[in-house]
Amino acid sequence: MASKEDRNGMTVQSALQKPCASLLQEVLRQYIPETDMHKVLNDPANKQLMERHLNKEQKSILYSQTGVFNGSYAQFDVSLLYRLIRNLTRIHDHKTGWGNEPDITDNSIAANIERIRFLRNKFAHGSSSHLPDTEFEKVWKKIISCIHEIEKTLPGQSTKFEDCAKGILNAAKTQEDLGEKITKCRGDIHTVKERIDVHETFIRNNQDVIALTLKKQKEQTSQVEKIHNELKDSQGDIAFTQNIQKEQALRVACMLKELKETQGELHSVKGGIEKHQNLFLRKTQENQEAIALTLKKQNEQTSRVEKIHNELKESQEAIAFTRRKQKEQTMRVEEIQNKLTDTQGEINSVRKRIDEQFMKRKTIGYKETESEKSMFCQWLEDDDFFILTRAAKKVDKLIKTNNLVIVTGHSGSGKSAIIQHIALRYRSQGWIIKPVYSFQEIHDAYRSRNFEKGLYIFVFNDPIGKESYDEMSYNEWVRYREILDLLIKNAKLLLTCRRSIFFDPRAKGFFEQKLDEVEVSEQKLIKIDINDNNYKLSTDEKKTMFKKHMPAAKPTKHDLDQICEIDMYFPLLCKWCRCEQMQTKNILNVFKEPVEFLKTEIETYKVKNKELYCGLVCLILSKNELCLDDLEKKAPLFSKSLKLCELPSNTSPSTITNKLEPLVGLFVRKIGETFSFYHDFVMEVTTYVLCSQHPQETIEFADLSFLRKRISVGKNKSKPRFSILLNHKHIKDLVDRFFEELIGNRFIEVILSPSLRDEDVISGLKPKIKELADKGKLELITEPQNTKTDKQQFQHLMNESLYTRLDFVSSEDQCSPLFALIAFCHDELSEFCLNLLEERQSEFWKWAFAFVNPLKRRTMDVKKKCLFPAICANGKMNFLQRFTDNEIIQCKEIRWNNMYPIHIVSVFHNYHILDNVINDTTNVDIFTTGENPVTPLMLASENYTQEIRENEWGLDSRESIQRNRMVEALLQKGANVNLCNSNGICPLYKACQNGHESTAQLLLNNGADVNLCNNYGICPLLIACRNGHKSTAQLLLRNGADANSCRKDGISPLWIACQSGHENIVELLLINGADVNLCNNTGKSPLLKACQYGHENIVQLLLNYGADAHKCQRHGISPLWIACQNGHESIVELLLRKGVEVNSCENSGISPLYKACRNGHKKTVQLLLSKGAKVNLCNSNKASPLLKACQYGHESTAQFLLKNGAKVNLCDQNGTTPLLIACRNGHDSIVQLLLNNAADVKLRDNNGNSPLDEAYRNNCASIAHLLQKKSK
Repeated sequence: MASKEDRNGMTVQSALQKPCASLLQEVLRQYIPETDMHKVLNDPANKQLMERHLNKEQKSILYSQTGVFNGSYAQFDVSLLYRLIRNLTRIHDHKTGWGNEPDITDNSIAANIERIRFLRNKFAHGSSSHLPDTEFEKVWKKIISCIHEIEKTLPGQSTKFEDCAKGILNAAKTQEDLGEKITKCRGDIHTVKERIDVHETFIRNNQDVIALTLKKQKEQTSQVEKIHNELKDSQGDIAFTQNIQKEQALRVACMLKELKETQGELHSVKGGIEKHQNLFLRKTQENQEAIALTLKKQNEQTSRVEKIHNELKESQEAIAFTRRKQKEQTMRVEEIQNKLTDTQGEINSVRKRIDEQFMKRKTIGYKETESEKSMFCQWLEDDDFFILTRAAKKVDKLIKTNNLVIVTGHSGSGKSAIIQHIALRYRSQGWIIKPVYSFQEIHDAYRSRNFEKGLYIFVFNDPIGKESYDEMSYNEWVRYREILDLLIKNAKLLLTCRRSIFFDPRAKGFFEQKLDEVEVSEQKLIKIDINDNNYKLSTDEKKTMFKKHMPAAKPTKHDLDQICEIDMYFPLLCKWCRCEQMQTKNILNVFKEPVEFLKTEIETYKVKNKELYCGLVCLILSKNELCLDDLEKKAPLFSKSLKLCELPSNTSPSTITNKLEPLVGLFVRKIGETFSFYHDFVMEVTTYVLCSQHPQETIEFADLSFLRKRISVGKNKSKPRFSILLNHKHIKDLVDRFFEELIGNRFIEVILSPSLRDEDVISGLKPKIKELADKGKLELITEPQNTKTDKQQFQHLMNESLYTRLDFVSSEDQCSPLFALIAFCHDELSEFCLNLLEERQSEFWKWAFAFVNPLKRRTMDVKKKCLFPAICANGKMNFLQRFTDNEIIQCKEIRWNNMYPIHIVSVFHNYHILDNVINDTTNVDIFTTGENPVTPLMLASENYTQEIRENEWGLDSRESIQRNRMVEALLQKGANVNLCNSNGICPLYKACQNGHESTAQLLLNNGADVNLCNNYGICPLLIACRNGHKSTAQLLLRNGADANSCRKDGISPLWIACQSGHENIVELLLINGADVNLCNNTGKSPLLKACQYGHENIVQLLLNYGADAHKCQRHGISPLWIACQNGHESIVELLLRKGVEVNSCENSGISPLYKACRNGHKKTVQLLLSKGAKVNLCNSNKASPLLKACQYGHESTAQFLLKNGAKVNLCDQNGTTPLLIACRNGHDSIVQLLLNNAADVKLRDNNGNSPLDEAYRNNCASIAHLLQKKSK
């Protein structure tokens, strides 16, 4: 039987031969149907192309003797299909080009086809199909990923090829299980045979004994049979006798029953005769008496009729009088009701004023701006249609116990609606809600005097990019990161982020939590993806949302089912369709093709409503903020917009803004007097349509950041969706704008633009720069300008995982455009400028050398030397060769942001110029200056290599090669592999921190100490485990890393992996001997941390390895206690099944139930009570779970406690009742609940305060009214 490794190889080959080949056949079929293949093949150009790439067998398949291909794609293998798809279809190259290993971040159809070809070649041409499990899992994931990504591009959204591949895997597993069973059966058969042989041997050795035993057994058997026969006969006689006795007994019983029935009937007949005789006599007598009585009554009734007639007359007169009185009373009642209504209105008005005063009291010192008030009004209007989905409930739960929650999802998935709904609810509870649009705003709010006076929630949408990752926004976050870390200790941040940005490797640092341990009751950063399978909109939620927004809509069941199958933009589309303008539209088509719908609407406005169309143009050119004042102040922009839209020049700005009003809720929203696009998606499509039609005006007026993100030139393969591809004739306009800005103070925006790398743009800029030089104004690009950054804010970046070129350029407060061009590797433009600079200097020295002041000459040398750091960052050798050896020696002491040239070369892995920037006297272990000193080897080991590919920035898939060469070069120059900085951090620590496994291996091979810790006791293994780098951790363990090495505060690698939720690393550490119960200095165990953060699988794993479920930290907090605090219901259930005491309290007497009630985790409360939790168990201050639920406004939890026997009037040691504390905190609904459950309104606390006193003291008029009503 084949080994498991061989079976793995055969499984991979089956997948490549069957579903992968079939999938590629289907891809080819989408572009070239089989019926058309002969036409394509016989095209002269195609035929010439294909004959160069086909072997003899493939030619015979495609070009048969008839000359016409009439076969089927089913006979094509992967190799042939790859050649046909690559050469005959319209599928674009992947990032690295056909025939090359694709970029790991490239998920295009071409890249995945290329991966299938590489895999097929590897396993079809390999000498052995031997494939270990770990390698098999990687290969299989890659195959499934390729099939999945390719199949997504096919029409119909089928998964049949992916299912087929999974079927092959399942069949292989079944075959493997069957093989194991067969092996086991063979083993069992062998064992049985051995036992039979033993028994046969025993029998042969004991035949005489067996024969005697058999003889005696035969005699005993015959005696037993004889006794048995006799017993049988006796039993037969007994049975016969018993049957006769039974029959006789039955006959006697039957006769007695008949006798009794006969006697009863006789007695009944006699009684009936006597009864009828007596009845006849009595009836006769009664009839005679009745006749006499009837005659008497008849006389009485005649006299009564006359009397009634007289009374009736009097009654009619009384009724008439009563009706008059009733009419008068009705009028009086109506008058009283009107007065009562007025009084009730006054009461409501007073209550409203009291509530406003209450809110003001809670937010004292802070006043909402008019803009914020308008925004909240808009949020409230939107919130009227909000549906509380699973995702919204989860986010609401998370923000209760965490200070930073990031909601990720696709565009239009409802991220903003969720955080706005939650923010509005907190605002109603007295929190200060601060919508912000930059990290600078958060920083300013934190620094304000009012920050400490209120409870703040900051709401920030798309902080590091809207359509795609924005490096400048990310850089701003890095600049203020330390302030933000301080802020979230006292305030909450609700952020949204698109899913594509969340998975961008460059944004990794934004979503990471710092290593420092947080307190038990505090979790800082939580991420939730509302589009994953757990939280994405269900069909029922979609139907509810649809009906809420469009109650009058009556789609057919078929149409509604089709609408609910749509995921992208569903909440946004529901909002659109509720608008009045949408009533005449086909809703199904809007949901199916929202982009086409928007495009059609815009085209219609262009022809039929030019003023409205002009409003959209102005909105785009005004950076998505437009008001009447803006149009009046921006006369050139407005005039240009009118001309574009073919409107009269005397059209007033108010005409344009008024036309935007009907589009509110569809295209635009209005906050105060300012218009903006209703949603990013709407802005993207509108921008794409309008700017595609008016590119020249867009280039002239649009903001630089817009041009950087949205304008594309040339063949940019990775351009974002809805980016505008410029026609060649408009490149001149872009060149003019770029040149104007390049010599201005926003040159960084130009240099970051991918369009600056286009050949045509570069060719257009060269004459303009030459003209600048001819006018003697070249210093406009060589003179340093203020970068508007604080140098000190970039000191900490030396310890970050990714030190970018933007970080490098921005780290000094001044920088020239030429310096930035060189540093960002705009090599052609940089070289052109350097040549001009040298020509100018050369011409100058020819005629004026003798007359130039030496000081002036040194100044010109300094300008040249100022570019040296940028050249070190660039790494281009011919730039370096512009410096003489003496000049290079002089430049070696130049510093840029506390880095010497050797540091700059090392951080950007420019190993090929290292020999040119150092000499024998250079200290290769020199530290950077400043707060966080590091050596060149540390920088090289830590940083990611950044390569600039065609028209885009990114991380090279082969970046480890360049980094390792830099590390090798430094080691060869004598760099100390174990040299630590002032914080005790070594190069190996840096490499492991970022998961650079091959670099870590290289350092270990060169003598790096695997257990060398920093000043805080953090070893390389611990930092690798903290950041989730399993393969790096595995490498360290293989090289002798101590699995139980702890920080100075006692935190072990297992502890930190449990906190961070890295299940695979937890398992790796446990396998390698990590102590499952090793606690930190405060007694917190790995199990407690896993329970705190809700990592259920890790909890189960730890328990399986013997974790002590009863182990408490020094304050008595147990794993169960912490799980209940944070509402991790499934973990609570898991711990209770392990026999944990449900009523175990921490040192101050707080039970798990008490803590769950405190935080409003109703389901956890239900579970605890069902497992025997004591509902009235109080803490050391005698506060009950009910009191805490009432204090914090958890109504449903309080209601459940009352149903389960909670004492409604149970006081704490200060005499505070649940009713009193609910009144103190203004929870109307809980007060009503307690009153309904017999709460005593007269109970006072130890200071003599009653519930009514608390209501008055806190201006809670509605609660006071409830209490007074109950007291009567």
